[in-house]
Parts: sequence; structure tokens; C-alpha cells
Amino acid sequence: MKKGRKATEFKPMMHDHSLVFDEDGKAYMLYGGGKLRLVELKEDLSGVKEGTDHVVIENATLPTTPKVAVAAYPQKAHRCLK
Repeated sequence: MKKGRKATEFKPMMHDHSLVFDEDGKAYMLYGGGKLRLVELKEDLSGVKEGTDHVVIENATLPTTPKVAVAAYPQKAHRCLK
């Protein structure tokens, strides 16, 4: 850890997550595999703001996999570009 930085951990654990800062100053976490979810974080980034957990993409694997196939590796949220 670099000097002057603080590591913060909180629950729930978010698999394959991407931290997003919006222009309005709010911080969000996009996470999941296959079904991608978005949550708003508390101002101090110490956890999830209650009532903000939403599914934003029901099946992120669908565009890359034929409808009849079962994806062995679901698409994930670990890279997010705005």
C-alpha cells in the first residue's frame, strides 16, 4: 500500500467488480458475472448505500453467445468504460 492511501473492505463481496465515479461525484460499483448489478456506494466508500442494488444487464453473455448455447464463462463487469 502506498503511503497516504487507505485500504477499505466491506460486505457484501462483489465478484468481478468495477468502481465507477460519476460526474456528480457519486461512486458506484458494477459487479457480477452474466447478470450485472449496479450499487451506489456511501460517500466515504465504506459500503453500499441501502436500496441502490439494481440489475442493469440481465444477461451480459447473450450478445457473445448464441441463444441455444450455454456459456461456460459468463460475461463479467470487471471492465467498465463510461
